[in-house]
Amino acid sequence: MFGLCISGRPLITDFQQVEPNKFVFEAADADNIHELAFFILPGNVLPDEYIACLYASGAPYDDWLLVGSVTQDSPSTISLVRWKKPVGAGSSARFGVSVETRGSSSALTGNTLRSTSFTIDDTKEFARAIATDLFRYLDSFGHSVGQHAMTTLDKWFLRFSSKMERDPEFWKRITNRD
Repeated sequence: MFGLCISGRPLITDFQQVEPNKFVFEAADADNIHELAFFILPGNVLPDEYIACLYASGAPYDDWLLVGSVTQDSPSTISLVRWKKPVGAGSSARFGVSVETRGSSSALTGNTLRSTSFTIDDTKEFARAIATDLFRYLDSFGHSVGQHAMTTLDKWFLRFSSKMERDPEFWKRITNRD
């Protein structure tokens, strides 16, 4: 019913059913799992009132994180896997799919689950880190970039933050201009 494509690996479709609405798959070399695509296989239908949530856990498989979810209206997702704690080299990971009613989804109510999606604050923190790194890089050339550059970067960050508040996905429309 579901497919999982882990970057650099063959397509996974052979989830093991462990309960009527729960499926699992174990993948080797968990420390090299960073991004994946999760989707409903063609020809399968997920009723409108249901959501399929993909979870991941490293050994000893007691701490699960929400990686992504699909519905009939949105049958695929590409997600980054941000492990809660480091997984050791050569260790395995388990991926679990739970088909749940939308209103009762543990993805929305679970206390021990963490989504891998970025919040506006995460994106602002990321942008500030990029700006700081850029400033330090420019400053490393031996001559001081000066207060003017720092003031300019601060103004840019305020502008960026304002745009993020109005439209969290504005950055997806930015193109590189030569």
